[in-house]
This record gives sequence, structure tokens and C-alpha cells, in this order.
Amino acid sequence: MSAQNSAGIQTLLDAEREAQKIVQQGRLSSLTPSSSLRRY
Repeated sequence: MSAQNSAGIQTLLDAEREAQKIVQQGRLSSLTPSSSLRRY
């Protein structure tokens, strides 16, 4: 595997992790809107 290729995979993994965080935040805020408002 070339270095450029593995760097691309790393970027994909990072994006995947970020998306997961956003999804979890969305789920939490839809479940408890008042507590998410307090947090920000």
C-alpha cells in the first residue's frame, strides 16, 4: 500500500468518526432537547 493510499484511508476513518459523533449528538438532542440546549 502506498503512503498516499493509507493517508486517504486515515482521512476516511477520521470522517467516519466525526460522522458518528454528530449522529450521536443528534440522537441525544432529539431525546432530550432541553438538556442539549443547556450544554451549548
